[in-house]
Amino acid sequence: DPFCQTAPKEICTNMLDDDGDEYVDCADPDCKFEPFCIPAGAEICNNEIDDDNDGLTDCDDLSDCSDHPKCKGGGPCCQSTAEPGCAADPIIEACVCQADPFCCSNTWDSLCIDKVNQCGGACIEETPEICDNMLDDDNDGQADCDDIDCAAAVNCGGGGQEDCSNEIDDDNDTKVDCDDEDCATATNCINVVVEKCANQLDDDNDGQVDCDDTDCVGDAACLPPGEGLCCENNGTPGCQDAAVQACVCGQDPYCCSNKWDTLCVKEVGTFECGIACEICDNLEDDDNDGKLDCDDEDCLLSLACEGKEICNNESDDDNDGLTDCEDTDCDVSPACGGTGAAPCCKPVETTGCAANLEIETCVCDKDPYCCETKWDALCIDEAVEFCSVQCGS
Repeated sequence: DPFCQTAPKEICTNMLDDDGDEYVDCADPDCKFEPFCIPAGAEICNNEIDDDNDGLTDCDDLSDCSDHPKCKGGGPCCQSTAEPGCAADPIIEACVCQADPFCCSNTWDSLCIDKVNQCGGACIEETPEICDNMLDDDNDGQADCDDIDCAAAVNCGGGGQEDCSNEIDDDNDTKVDCDDEDCATATNCINVVVEKCANQLDDDNDGQVDCDDTDCVGDAACLPPGEGLCCENNGTPGCQDAAVQACVCGQDPYCCSNKWDTLCVKEVGTFECGIACEICDNLEDDDNDGKLDCDDEDCLLSLACEGKEICNNESDDDNDGLTDCEDTDCDVSPACGGTGAAPCCKPVETTGCAANLEIETCVCDKDPYCCETKWDALCIDEAVEFCSVQCGS
């Protein structure tokens, strides 16, 4: 579409009228500020030197530089500040703040400066130097390879190495600083180390450890203690001991975001969270204190032990007329000479249940898989259902 075509730009060194305005190279006003078109002794408008010795430097020299891109517009309304508004130009201020009240109520930021241009101002954005177009793109008096910005450019004899912190595309691959793959290992481009909230280390080196670090606000490991016991599947998020909860939830957030289940209880020991938990319904002495399930004082308040026979308290807890070891419920209890685990109640990768051939035969007669392939959870269910074996839940 002709309306979308970009007008040609004057190239100031090829002896052609590129833009069709009947002016060639340095005779074209477009080339006025190109280094090779500035007469000797004339003011260069962006080098911080009073080149023509008239006592005025760069943009202060209005007679020579008023129309230089660096000197047009600008002013205080083109500078970002921490303060609201731009009192230096009330008309521009009113226009900008009508479009974006933030600029007058909070800070005059880069978005406000963009609106200055929309309101009739002329804030000039800096243009990076392109190192192979024979133009002084950034208007610093140096074009292409003469510009220090192009020192690393391949076409300027440089190694093409990207400087990863200067906001310049040094190797001319259209990627700047950390966006360039060359900077993947640069210190300032490596992802910031994230604070882990339950390892007692200052991972991000900000002087704050774990939950004392603001990065950990809301982290599962830093939530207030829950209401349930830490050594029981309490069905609620978290547990009563803040340190144990932080240890477990720091590695398994589910235990604090959803519920504290049997796996969370096991993780108290697995993650070495400072205490050993007896799981009160698995027919195992989990904390290795010689007391199994409800016989262990750790299970005194456990719901799993309500109405269950405790085998070492001289009471008929389940009201079946039998006390402690007289009750067959206590056959597997160490307090009654049991092994600490019901035979055949654990799934294994091997076949059968050598610990009790009677149970093995009973189960495998109904399900040969258990003796031919492996003794899995289904075999245990069948032992309970068909062979009168008592296994924990």
